[in-house]
Amino acid sequence: LFSGELDIIIDNYALEPQIYHRKKCFDENLLLAVPAAFDSNHRAASYQLSFADVEKNLHRNPRFPGVPLKKFKDDPFVVLRAHNDTRERIDAICRRAGIQPNYILKLNQVMTTYRLTQFGMGISIVSDTLVRHLHADPSVIYYKIDAPEAQRDVYLYHKKNAYLTRAMQEFIRIAVPEA
Repeated sequence: LFSGELDIIIDNYALEPQIYHRKKCFDENLLLAVPAAFDSNHRAASYQLSFADVEKNLHRNPRFPGVPLKKFKDDPFVVLRAHNDTRERIDAICRRAGIQPNYILKLNQVMTTYRLTQFGMGISIVSDTLVRHLHADPSVIYYKIDAPEAQRDVYLYHKKNAYLTRAMQEFIRIAVPEA
């Protein structure tokens, strides 16, 4: 976006307001995604969310409890590499919970971390947006995370002082309807 190779991006990372216009698209929540075969799920049974629960936004109900992450402290985690918004949030969530997870793999794509969770390799932390755009999979159990870092906004950005074509203006109008 900065170099001009892209005109518009949609991202959850906060970009410099002096350089970019931003419009909020939506908010999302991070969820713990745990392989169903992990024994730790038995210790956290009352906190479990199914795919259908996530589709119905049950995890966004303030009365639904977040899982204590200490129940998973001995399990392997597959996470993103450092220096991106999701990884920074994962680290903050774990610090807040007082755990140092066993990161067995650090990857570049959140979808890859989720796929490895599906294959039973480790726990991942993914957005409810991602989950809602997948198919139900009984090999993964979801959990709400009670931490301020688990909620974030997703914005549409474009560079200030850059020409917006009619097509770009129309895309922004459709993608981010005014409230």
